[in-house]
Formats: sequence, C-alpha cells, structure tokens
Amino acid sequence: MHDQRLGRPLGTFDRPRPTRAEARRSGRSLTHIVLSLDALEALAVTLAGDVPDTQAAFAAARARAVALEDPTLAGVADPAKRFKVEVLQQAVRAIQVAVIDEIGTS
Repeated sequence: MHDQRLGRPLGTFDRPRPTRAEARRSGRSLTHIVLSLDALEALAVTLAGDVPDTQAAFAAARARAVALEDPTLAGVADPAKRFKVEVLQQAVRAIQVAVIDEIGTS
C-alpha cells in the first residue's frame, strides 16, 4: 500500500504524479486505502488474535487517512497537502513494523 497506492501518486517532490493514483477518475483513491486498512486489520486480528500494537497502528493510519479529505490524492502536487500524504505513508509503514513485531514473532 505505501509503495503503490501512496507512493505512485507521490512520485518525487519535484515531480509529483497525482494522475497515477488508483481509482482517481472515480474519486475512490482514498476510499480504497481505508477499505484496505480495514480488511488488513481484520486479517491480522483473525490470524493472531489480540495484537494491541498492530491495532493501534491501524487506528492511527485510518485516522490519518480520514483526516486527509483528498479523495483522489490530487493534493500531492501542493507541498502542504503532500506532507499529509507522506505522513499517511509513514503511518502505513508503521503498521508493517507493528505486524512484524507482534505477528511475525509468534
């Protein structure tokens, strides 16, 4: 998710690529990210049961996504809005770390 759904439209700071966002034309880019977070969290809980750090990481990423209010991720071209998308990308990476620590070790 952080490389494809967020990384592709982010591109580089000098060359953002908002038109590469998944489902951009239907206005569902951000919706797909939130739905993926929900589904992946459900999978993690089903596989490992009680994983509080992982669930907290998912909650933080979901809150960042909902607060973004940019359904097509077109804001990556604006430096101020781009920062918010980068923070969401970091929150998604934090999920990966939490999953490795809690589920990968069990």
